Amino acid sequence: MMADILCIGTVVPPYKGPNIGTFLEPFGKYDLLEYMNKYWINQGGPNHDFWGHEFSKHGTCYSTFDLPCYGPEYVQHQEVVEFFQTAILYYQRLPTWDWLARKNIIPSNTTTYTLSDMQSALSCEYGAIPYIGCSGPRYNSTAAGRNSTDNGYTVVSEVWYYHHVSVFCD
Repeated sequence: MMADILCIGTVVPPYKGPNIGTFLEPFGKYDLLEYMNKYWINQGGPNHDFWGHEFSKHGTCYSTFDLPCYGPEYVQHQEVVEFFQTAILYYQRLPTWDWLARKNIIPSNTTTYTLSDMQSALSCEYGAIPYIGCSGPRYNSTAAGRNSTDNGYTVVSEVWYYHHVSVFCD
């Protein structure tokens, strides 16, 4: 797995730590692990590699929150468990595919939808326009887009919802 580079130039090294399950199991989070194995899966590799990557890229910011905020009851790696619990909680609270389906936008290999239609459907439910990232072939390289100047990608691959976080500690 290659390192990611954030837009600000920070290199996110590949995760080389233990299987993420080794952090969840001591906390008895078998239900969380089961849910992640069903809904947060890696395409073409072990799930724990993908989760490690996600924690390395996103969770390390979460885990550097001021640990003394946890107080004297802090248990080592508690913030790792809470990162994954929070990620799954937001996944459940932001049912992207359900929101799109309410506007008759259903995943398909043959039906196309405009970016503005998808943004409208999601912002109607969420209250703000999320980022919709695409991959796949560029439209003007497909049979349908031949002779088009549209060189945008054709497959929705990610949706980002933005939140402003404030951390306070006594």
